[in-house]
Amino acid sequence: MQKLCRALGKKNAIILMELLEKRQEIHFNELTRVLETDPKTISRRLNEQMELGLIRKRIEGINSYYSLSEKGSKVLSILEQLKSLDRRLKS
Repeated sequence: MQKLCRALGKKNAIILMELLEKRQEIHFNELTRVLETDPKTISRRLNEQMELGLIRKRIEGINSYYSLSEKGSKVLSILEQLKSLDRRLKS
């Protein structure tokens, strides 16, 4: 749990998951373009989230494509519920 929280707390981690949820599958170069972030940073986030089973990687030739796993979808759903709760508590 601690490793998951640490990974999700890093810059662009949740945004990355939300993007994968919207796009179904996305090429690495597209991720760096959309997130306007250094490829090295994106690569680290992807590797951390793959280790946790939150995202999947598909390789086609020299191209890498990423998608949200079932576990990642569940975690994202829980995060959305927490955001909703936070908004209600602030009202």
